[in-house]
Amino acid sequence: MRTMRAFAVGMLLCSVLSAQEDGNARAEALVKAAIVFAKKNGKDKLLEATNLPNGEFHLKKGDALYLFAYNLQGVCVAHGSRIQLVGLSRYDAKDPDGKYYVREFIHNAKTKGSGWTTYKYPDPKTGKVELKTTFAAIHDDLIICAGAYKE
Repeated sequence: MRTMRAFAVGMLLCSVLSAQEDGNARAEALVKAAIVFAKKNGKDKLLEATNLPNGEFHLKKGDALYLFAYNLQGVCVAHGSRIQLVGLSRYDAKDPDGKYYVREFIHNAKTKGSGWTTYKYPDPKTGKVELKTTFAAIHDDLIICAGAYKE
């Protein structure tokens, strides 16, 4: 009986980890697709496609994946879920635990070209603050980001 429970817990953990890996892969793929889009169509078209509610990189109904972008000073220049953040400096934004996540996006992108940041942020599907892992990459003078909420 104990072996069956251990097996069931193991399978559940594997499915949760698999879902997180899938979310992370989707987030990274979205950022890379956005960079390709910007190279082909220009930065302004990318920002427009992110900010428009029916744009290619905006939040889709039933999903929690969307693109967002900052300039090198931490000003939000595009947001696929919370358009009201566009134009605001988010450089000093902290999660509930005090983590300066925008600073980390910028640091990772500027020093390594890209990187992952884990922090807490409101999930648009649930409205609750959830653990999120975001992939950020630099393209010209933009830090382009997308993240997955941990299940």
